[in-house]
Amino acid sequence: CTDDHIFEAKTVGVGENVTLTCTRQRTWHSTYLFWIRLVSGTFPEILGGTLSYDFEEVDETNHITAKQEPGTFVLHITKTQLSDTAVYYCIKVRKCNMTFSKGIFLRIKG
Repeated sequence: CTDDHIFEAKTVGVGENVTLTCTRQRTWHSTYLFWIRLVSGTFPEILGGTLSYDFEEVDETNHITAKQEPGTFVLHITKTQLSDTAVYYCIKVRKCNMTFSKGIFLRIKG
């Protein structure tokens, strides 16, 4: 995630795979990155988190995987469903400072 506050819109069909990416820099000390999902009428859902330095933990829930790749923190959604339509945010947390850095409105059409 960068501090540029990027917001994008992306549309894919039901059953397609999609990857959302967020910049990760190993030089960000004491920094955590999170992917969250906001769906209208529900509480925010934390989909996965990681440290800024290289770390091999993978967070998986149903058909969603959050993991590090070189220089990025990615969110893979396999076989998208209509219920995956949401706003996804990459959040950078350093000490007590939280920044919503990248937002993506993902629309699933069926």
